[in-house]
Amino acid sequence: MNAPRYIAVKIGNDYEIRRIDPEHRANAATAVAAGILMGAIGLSRRSLPGLALLAGGIGLSYYGWTGKNPLNALRSKMCNPSLPEGAASHAHDGSSNATQVPENEVDEAAMESFPASDPPARYATSR
Repeated sequence: MNAPRYIAVKIGNDYEIRRIDPEHRANAATAVAAGILMGAIGLSRRSLPGLALLAGGIGLSYYGWTGKNPLNALRSKMCNPSLPEGAASHAHDGSSNATQVPENEVDEAAMESFPASDPPARYATSR
């Protein structure tokens, strides 16, 4: 067994660490194939246990394809569906339908005062 290798991938403003060694890729491909097979068996049964097999196959394929546990994703969405992103809100817009809330009062004050009507305190002169 070789040591696992990782790369950092930039997604939006965040970096995500992904495993890229051949052993992980083989395990992921096996999980996807097993999930597809399990889902096909579940579809052919057309019963309640078949539906459970189909759901398990979809979850296994999702795990193999993305590397993320689908149960954790469902649990986080069910526990807190409208989790705000923590960014500053729109300036003086009380009737906005945005779900974001300011992370702190300083960010909110900075967003509401931008662009400032006062010029900068110090000008660079070319004398």
